[in-house]
Amino acid sequence: MKSIVYLIIALVVGFAGPPALAQDSHLELAETFVAEFGGTEAVMTGIETSSPMIIEAFRTNIPDLTEEEGQQIMGFFMDEMRALMPRFADDYAALIAQHLTASELREMLDNPETTLDGRLTEVTPLINRDANTLGEAYGAEAMSNALPRIQEMLANR
Repeated sequence: MKSIVYLIIALVVGFAGPPALAQDSHLELAETFVAEFGGTEAVMTGIETSSPMIIEAFRTNIPDLTEEEGQQIMGFFMDEMRALMPRFADDYAALIAQHLTASELREMLDNPETTLDGRLTEVTPLINRDANTLGEAYGAEAMSNALPRIQEMLANR
C-alpha cells in the first residue's frame, strides 16, 4: 500500500505552462520549474484522486475498515503531506537541478514544448527514478506522522 502512495506522489509531478523569467540562479530556476510545471498542488491532487486505491490498500490489513474510517485515514495522511509539501518542493527542485542545467531549465521555462534536442528522452527516466525515491521517503514520513492518529481512531472504534 505504501508503495502505491509513494509511486503516486512521485508520478503526479507533471508539466503545466510557461512562466516569465529573469536571470536566476540554477536552483532558483529549478524552484520556478517545480512551481510552474509540477507544483505541490499537482502532487496533492494526484494523491486525492488516488484515495480510493489507497483506502483499498489499507483494507488488505484492515478488512473491516469502513468507508468513513478510510476517509479519516486519508484525511490524516493528507494533513501530513500538506505539512511536508514546502520541504518536498525544495527537495524536488534540488533533484531537478541535478539533472538539468540552468540553460536547459531556462529553455524549458521559456518554451515548454522543447525536447532539449532529445535530452529530455535521456534525462526523464533518471528524474522519474529519483522522484520515485523522493516520493517514497515523503510518503513514508507522512504516513509515520499520521500513524498515531490512525491508531487512536482504530482503537476507539
